Amino acid sequence: MRVASLLACAPLSPLSSAQIEAFAEAGALATSGVLPAELVAQAADEAAAAAARFAFPSRDAPAVNALSLSAELAAAARQLLGTAEVRLCESLVFPPGHESEGLPRIAHHDGGDGKEPDAAAPLCRQTALLDPPSAGAEAVHIDIALSEDRLGEVTFTRSSAERPPPASAAQRCCFRRADVEWVSGENAGWGVSVSGMPRDWVPSLTVAQRGLLGFPPPGSDCASSINRVLLSPARYFLPQC
Repeated sequence: MRVASLLACAPLSPLSSAQIEAFAEAGALATSGVLPAELVAQAADEAAAAAARFAFPSRDAPAVNALSLSAELAAAARQLLGTAEVRLCESLVFPPGHESEGLPRIAHHDGGDGKEPDAAAPLCRQTALLDPPSAGAEAVHIDIALSEDRLGEVTFTRSSAERPPPASAAQRCCFRRADVEWVSGENAGWGVSVSGMPRDWVPSLTVAQRGLLGFPPPGSDCASSINRVLLSPARYFLPQC
C-alpha cells in the first residue's frame, strides 16, 4: 500500500481530555493507537534497513517522512501545547542497534523564561525546555517506538533539553508552538534538508504538512513570511505568490 493512501484525515482530537490532564500534571504521557499501524510498521522497516541514525526528510524513508508530518501527531502536539498551530523542530530515527549512537539533536532556544530572548542573550544551547511554567508549554518531545516489542507506542515528554538516546529503535520528533520562533532544533530551518529531496517532494505535500515546516499558507504575505521560514537554500521550492 502506498504511503500516501495511509494518510487519511486524522481526528481533530486524538488524545482524550484525561490524557491531556495527565500530561499537564506529570509532564509526560505514554499511549498507543495514535498513529496508523501500517504506517508505523513501514517506518520500522525503513529504520531496520538503515545503517545509522538519520534525519527527516529522507529520500529512502517515505514512511518516516509521513510520520513526521502526520496529521495525527501534529494534532496531538496541538492538544498538549494548547495551541492552534505547531511547527516541526526535529525528527530523527534511531535504527535497531544504533540507539546510543551519539547525542540526539534537541529543541532549544536562547532564553529560559518562556519569553523571546533579547539580542544580548548568548547564542548557545540552554536547558530551556524544563518543567513549567518556564518553557514547558513551548514544545513537546515525541518518541515513536519502532521496535517489534513496542511497535507504535508513543511517548510525549515535556522534560529537560538533554535527553538520552532512546533505549530501542525509535523515531524522535519535537513540535513547538508556531508563535515561539526562537525555539528550534540544530537546524536553523529546513532549507538544507529539503533541498536534498526530489524537486516534486514539497509540491506533493498538503497545505497543512507544508505549514508544519513553516511554509506560509496560500494567500498570505509571502514576502514577509518567507523571511521567517529560513528556507533560503531551497528557495526554488517555495510556492509562488
